[in-house]
Amino acid sequence: MNRIADLRSTIETLEEARETFRDYALCVKHIAAEDAKFERQIAQRTATHDQRTAPLKQQAEDLKLGLACFITANPGLFEKPRTVKTDFGEFGLRTVTELAITDRDAMLEACCDRGYDDCFERVLKPVKTAVRERIKAGEQFPGCTLKTGDTAVCKVAKALLDEAREEVAA
Repeated sequence: MNRIADLRSTIETLEEARETFRDYALCVKHIAAEDAKFERQIAQRTATHDQRTAPLKQQAEDLKLGLACFITANPGLFEKPRTVKTDFGEFGLRTVTELAITDRDAMLEACCDRGYDDCFERVLKPVKTAVRERIKAGEQFPGCTLKTGDTAVCKVAKALLDEAREEVAA
């Protein structure tokens, strides 16, 4: 974040600042309009793609289900070899083992008690707001300091951005 002291300006008067902000706001409005056009194009292309591929996806799912029914109804055909290889790929049976965890807390406690650190991950992430409040209350944390200073702000009116999006939608 840039602090006011970090910035150097060629703007000399408040009127020049108003003009610069106007230019900035119009630039942001233009970006919002381009973003809206892009989002509209994505939505249109997605809808077209979904419309074109929906019947194929349904057909593929039906064919896959038919194969799965055949395979599970005829396991004797898939003993040796377990899969049938074709020029298009392979199909058949595969042994799959999946872990079902019915009591996550009990499982994690057992892993901790037994020292099995390879059976879970620990993710530590500082909560900046909590640390900031503790520092403000007088606590010290190594590696942490609070920086306070004025920050220059620019906020383009929401109505201007909405106007840009509405122009694109029309």
